[in-house]
Amino acid sequence: MRNESPPSNHGAVVSVRGSVVDVRFEHHLPPIFSVLRAGAGQEIVVEVMTQLDACRIRGIALTPTQGLARGMPVKDTGAPLQAPVGKKIISRMFDVFGHAIDRQPEPADVQWRTVHRAPSPLSERSTKSEVFETGIKAIDVLVPLERGGKAGLFGGAGVGKTVLLTEMIHNMIGHQKGMSIFCGIGERCREGEELYSAMKAAGVLQNMVMVYGQMNEPPGSRFRVGDVALTMAEYFRDDEHRDVLLLIDNIFRFIQAGMEVSGLMGLARRPEFRRRVVFLENYDMASARCLLQGCDVWLNTPRRPLEASGTSGMKAQANGVLNLSTLDGWWDEAWDLGTRHRAEIGWAIGRGETYSDLSRQDDIEAEALYALLEKEIIPTFYERGADGLPRKWIARMKSSITVLCPEFNMHRMAKQYTDEYYLVAHDRCLELAADGASKARSLAAWLDRVEKAWPRLRVESVENSVPEIALGDRVQLSARVFLDSLTPDDVLVETLMGRVNADGELTDFAASPMQAASGASSAGTYTFGCDIQPKVRSGLYGYAIRILPNHPSVRNRFLPGLIRWAGRCPAERH
Repeated sequence: MRNESPPSNHGAVVSVRGSVVDVRFEHHLPPIFSVLRAGAGQEIVVEVMTQLDACRIRGIALTPTQGLARGMPVKDTGAPLQAPVGKKIISRMFDVFGHAIDRQPEPADVQWRTVHRAPSPLSERSTKSEVFETGIKAIDVLVPLERGGKAGLFGGAGVGKTVLLTEMIHNMIGHQKGMSIFCGIGERCREGEELYSAMKAAGVLQNMVMVYGQMNEPPGSRFRVGDVALTMAEYFRDDEHRDVLLLIDNIFRFIQAGMEVSGLMGLARRPEFRRRVVFLENYDMASARCLLQGCDVWLNTPRRPLEASGTSGMKAQANGVLNLSTLDGWWDEAWDLGTRHRAEIGWAIGRGETYSDLSRQDDIEAEALYALLEKEIIPTFYERGADGLPRKWIARMKSSITVLCPEFNMHRMAKQYTDEYYLVAHDRCLELAADGASKARSLAAWLDRVEKAWPRLRVESVENSVPEIALGDRVQLSARVFLDSLTPDDVLVETLMGRVNADGELTDFAASPMQAASGASSAGTYTFGCDIQPKVRSGLYGYAIRILPNHPSVRNRFLPGLIRWAGRCPAERH
């Protein structure tokens, strides 16, 4: 159970400025670091950071403050922020409030300790210097870690940081019989999930604890999550007497969160920081133009095809910044444009190829990136003439602006959004709202009927005309599809035919609609067929069949959760 006494102290919100909340208490002012709760369901959490006067405190919200307004009641919990400790937290993943976020029940039989505990007295600390053996020769010989000390690990994406951390955690558990605490500060949700899966697959999760304050959370939450992880680590060190490896990824985002909190708390208004630190409220593009000094290379390394190069690189190239990116998103199109113009507009990492082994893809692109930096980018930038200017670099900047700016600009973006989305959505709204919204009502009723029947839809069998075909021949396919209470007009049954790669996956495929035969062969079962001709290329071909919802008022065929596959079908020799 949490160590919170039933509070009787209540206050009211005085002001809300982003994550900064001022609260007035008439009777008793809560101590610094006290946790306050507000909102209809007490879901807004504020930590007291300073006492403004005898009646007012200023706190930082650890949760979003949407819905919080002046005059709303605030409850003093009577306790600071606390973290769960005990053997039951091992192998679990928590947020800054100690709530389990691994989709498992909350751990039972745990203690709750404040994250603001005083450090151990000097009399209880070790004064001798010892080497912490990681079991990795390159570290233990060249850069040994000190037991009880700190060390930093720097590296870009795909260079092996996670592999190194996994090995250190494994050795810590296997040889030292210790514990590992991983604290993710400012992590992306994807990164946290990948690391959790990697630790679980490596078999080290049963002797570690993970704590996350993710990138989308307020600065107060990201700033305090490190204290939560430290409290857990101190428990295993002091109470369990075990060696603890505390890993924080990454420390820069912790410092960044602290800077945000300091700025929000009015650090720049204090006399001793006047003319030294500036915090800009309502930061906008006009302010950015006055402050930003720019950069020389815009590095973007998304993993195709999951992450695309975004619009930031477009804005950078308009200011003379050269792009260094994988061929994904807009940069793929831009690189092709530069190739056609025979212009040096920047650099491409790789040739746009993809690999089934993502680790191998990361390794290849990392090697390509380092080769570009070593052999082209750095020498070109530092090659200066008698006037001290990098003439080749400037030539690339001019070439990039000349070729790319006419194609990638605000005019194109606004026109594409207007033509492809805004006008289409406007016409769609008018269409559905006409005649007393009759089409909208009909569409809603149809969608409700389809969603109820969809879990029971299936492809019962698939037949083809020939096991092997010659170049130019056609293939007749038929499939028995169970539609339950739906009719063939409610669905679209398609055949996807394409070449089969070395991994057994369909590539370069084309979708062909299948037509329903008249009448149902049995209750709810219909026969669909089609006559298709593969592309005129020899090789191994395969096909699959899918079911999609179909309605004249549905513009996007791919509705969330509404798709059924027949599974991988036998391949044809062509």
